[in-house]
Amino acid sequence: MAFGFTNANGSFFLEGHETEITNIDPVLKIFHKCNDKGIPCERTWRIGVPDKYITIGEREPKKVMDVGILNVEVVLNGETRDCIH
Repeated sequence: MAFGFTNANGSFFLEGHETEITNIDPVLKIFHKCNDKGIPCERTWRIGVPDKYITIGEREPKKVMDVGILNVEVVLNGETRDCIH
């Protein structure tokens, strides 16, 4: 749906749309190499997007999801590594 990078301050804004017949389950994926110590591939965080941030039938979102400030040094439960994305 959307792909982007952070700016110099670490901020980002993503907006995507998709035409689907069934419901969608969008996920914010964050790929990073912070605190990595030379391990191959990128650390991958997956953050589910709650239904209240999904706008049906319009391209302009009704509500913006603010993920706040993320400390990517910590290791999340379920964190994976991804070499191809």
